[in-house]
Amino acid sequence: MQRIILITLSLLTATLAVIASLSAQPKEEPRITGHAQIVDGDDLIINGEQIRLRGIDALEMQQLCNDNEGEFPCGQIAAQALETFINNRPVTCHAEGRDNYNRLLASCTVEGEDIGAWSVRHGWAVAYRRYSDKYIEQEREAQKGDQGVWGWAFTYPEVWRRKNREETPQR
Repeated sequence: MQRIILITLSLLTATLAVIASLSAQPKEEPRITGHAQIVDGDDLIINGEQIRLRGIDALEMQQLCNDNEGEFPCGQIAAQALETFINNRPVTCHAEGRDNYNRLLASCTVEGEDIGAWSVRHGWAVAYRRYSDKYIEQEREAQKGDQGVWGWAFTYPEVWRRKNREETPQR
């Protein structure tokens, strides 16, 4: 009987050691690759999964900007610019969690180029400093060159959403 107990304890100890070593290994971050449907300037759908580009904040689809000629739909222009950039090429996203709307938060690339960096550098989105400092340098570059929104009068997307919450559908 004592022998059975010792063997059982040895097996249990070995099993626990294996479980501990497996849980100590870093978990592989989920990756999604496919053709993207553009929802707006910072949201994509790939393989049925809604993805929010992490670290950037793009103009809302209903958002307007101003220049010398008046108001125009800059949120739609930002989404169109993203669609033109991606140009139906496969997008690869590395998931980093989920947001309050259950969208996958991810950094995404097209042929190795970071989509968030491209969007901010060309002025189609701003660095979302509340959540990340990753794209601040690209934003400075865009501001300096009056790229995209930096050449117009615009409201930061986060401020615009707060002011228009009742009118804006949940993202």
